[in-house]
Amino acid sequence: MQELKARSVSLSVGRDDGTMELQGLRLGELLITGSAVETTGLEQQGWRRFLSGAGTRKVSIEASGLSFDTAAEQRVRSLALSGEDEDYRIEVEGGPVLLGKFLVVRFALQGSHGEEPAYALRLESGGL
Repeated sequence: MQELKARSVSLSVGRDDGTMELQGLRLGELLITGSAVETTGLEQQGWRRFLSGAGTRKVSIEASGLSFDTAAEQRVRSLALSGEDEDYRIEVEGGPVLLGKFLVVRFALQGSHGEEPAYALRLESGGL
């Protein structure tokens, strides 16, 4: 049986020359969701029809890693506290590259006495 490993995630925060990168993250979940807009009428005889390209779409990503209290970690933590969205570049190993505005909706520091500190975060898209 093939060994399955968590995918690594590279997360860049900010734009152009103000970019900071979080390294050593592991993907917890990448979720892409959307909602449909129905345009069903009498002529469809009860069958649903959808308006292509309409509705809302959302990307959520959860990742975690060891905490080294870097400037990038501090930036993400301050964004979580302020509620501001920011430009991100998210690269998932063997998967998509996502560019756009994201909001930090969860930032958690974790660790027990004698263990290395870790953190977990969740980002929600605000437009790609």
